[in-house]
Amino acid sequence: MGQFIDLTGRVFGRLVVVQRDANTGRKVRWLVRCSCLNGTEKLVDGGHLRSGAVESCGCLRLEKLREKCVKDITAGTVFGRLTVVRNGPPAKNGKSQVYVCCVCSQQRQFLLLNASLLTGATLSCGCLRNERTRERRSGILAPGTSFANLKVRHRVLHPKGRTGVYWLCDCVCGGETIVSTNQLRSGNTKSCGCRIG
Repeated sequence: MGQFIDLTGRVFGRLVVVQRDANTGRKVRWLVRCSCLNGTEKLVDGGHLRSGAVESCGCLRLEKLREKCVKDITAGTVFGRLTVVRNGPPAKNGKSQVYVCCVCSQQRQFLLLNASLLTGATLSCGCLRNERTRERRSGILAPGTSFANLKVRHRVLHPKGRTGVYWLCDCVCGGETIVSTNQLRSGNTKSCGCRIG
């Protein structure tokens, strides 16, 4: 076992080590105070301090994000399905954030905080989320998707007129079969019948 290193009084980034706290398992925890305006105190693993993984109470990350977010985004820049048309007004919440005017691939135009674009939190006007939800609910599968020994070829109507979403699938043995989305996703049908399990 390594020798104990007393970190009391040492500085790591913006954090000053105040005192040792109770261990969590084999890890030594330290009470630290941030030198930011809030003077936040928190408990941190000693390994995180020494490695530089933790350097502040979280204020440093927020400052870097704010610096990034007050910058104008060039018109024409694309984020997912959104294209920036122009920079908008500053946010009225007193924070250093800026709105941008975007247009979605669905031709909907709206304002949103540039932080949502820069962090990847917003990638569409909502159409992307709606499409994914519809796909999940409808059972739509992409051709070529594999499930056990079956590979989806294309969507078909069930020969006996059953309702639901059915797929013509190729089996690894060279045969083919018609299977419902639910049977494929649940793993209940794994082949054309040539193999069991």
